[in-house]
Amino acid sequence: MVNVFSSNKLYRVEVRPPAAATDSRWLTVLDAASTTGSVALGSLAVSSTNVKGAVLTAAAGNKVALFGAGAVGVTVTGTVTFTEPAAVTKVVVADLAPNTGYAVTAVVSGGNHNVTIVPGTVFTTSEYGTLYVSIAANGAVTAGN
Repeated sequence: MVNVFSSNKLYRVEVRPPAAATDSRWLTVLDAASTTGSVALGSLAVSSTNVKGAVLTAAAGNKVALFGAGAVGVTVTGTVTFTEPAAVTKVVVADLAPNTGYAVTAVVSGGNHNVTIVPGTVFTTSEYGTLYVSIAANGAVTAGN
């Protein structure tokens, strides 16, 4: 972190790849929790190879953010799967086909949700290809709000 203007009030995070590359991807996750005790724990999402993302776990519920693992502008195809702790969870998946229906299932197994997203008719992505759903602790999936 860089202390901008040596003010101790404004900081900049600088991220550089270890070697020159033509393509770099990263996801920055900020938790604006009101207390240190309510800060979510961030971890890499354990997912299918067509997506990457993060899981934030907190007492108030989990959040999952996933995006396509392919080149920029390439729509995610095929089945999307990921695992996250079984709790109330908000899920956002980007880079899917726009205005397209998807079926989402969450199976509770060993304290986790095993989530599968496939083309279907239950939930529709936005005009930008973003899917937003909520998963209850028991695995019931509803439209995000």
